[in-house]
Amino acid sequence: MFTVGLLGMLMGAGLLVAVAVRGVHVAPEGNLYKAAIFDLALGVYTINVMVFLHGAGFGRRALAVQRWALVTLASYSYVVETLEALRGFDPRFSGHRPMFDQVLAQPFLLVAALLIVFFLVMAVKVVFGRTRFDPTVLLGIRYAMAAVAVAMGIGVWMSVIQGSSVGESGSLLPVHAMGFHGLQTIPLVALLLSWSPLSPASSRRVVHLAGLSYLAACVMVGLRSGSGGALLTPNPQTALAVAFLLLWLACLGFAVRHWRRSGFAIRVEAVVPAAALPAR
Repeated sequence: MFTVGLLGMLMGAGLLVAVAVRGVHVAPEGNLYKAAIFDLALGVYTINVMVFLHGAGFGRRALAVQRWALVTLASYSYVVETLEALRGFDPRFSGHRPMFDQVLAQPFLLVAALLIVFFLVMAVKVVFGRTRFDPTVLLGIRYAMAAVAVAMGIGVWMSVIQGSSVGESGSLLPVHAMGFHGLQTIPLVALLLSWSPLSPASSRRVVHLAGLSYLAACVMVGLRSGSGGALLTPNPQTALAVAFLLLWLACLGFAVRHWRRSGFAIRVEAVVPAAALPAR
């Protein structure tokens, strides 16, 4: 799984190089930048999920099913997203594709739905089951699962409306991206606190604050974008989103400061349980 995640990141980086060399657009409707961001994001997501899966407490068979499903679905997604962009087509909502490309991209929405299903299975196990994670890290992961659920809900919305634009100026892409970045932003605070000398009770309070702040920022961005408004024009929702993100940033700074008191000690087992280390 790590290899597949790394492959997506490398493909995304390669597409960014192509954007720098030849530009973003490939006639008639291909967009290399969107494909690059997709590959990078899915690669990071795959690596994150690899860690979460191995700490979720799945049995050997269930873990194998989850791993191979994600590897297969992610690999297909990389190929379709990248190939279609290079050939000049939109892999989701194209109006110009020849028959070959229609057949290639036909299962794309089904693959996206399956990614959601497998994520939800993992999320239920992490939220309600017994896991191998440090309790503080586990709390951060649970908040991250909520953020990703928001992102996936936005993804379904974009599929229904056949695009990301809402109203005159709204775009659902920012909140979609923010939700997935919750996989890194919230557990990072929890991880640093788990490495610090701060008491578990105090650490969990800070994680609650960080998680709720980040989720609130996602909600504010979603409300603004979903109503068709531009994020960068003065408005209460964007102002609140910025305030909540600053609160999350303050939690991160607090975590770094207390981690420093431990001499920047690192405990790999807090985030990568022993069972995850031989993942192949």
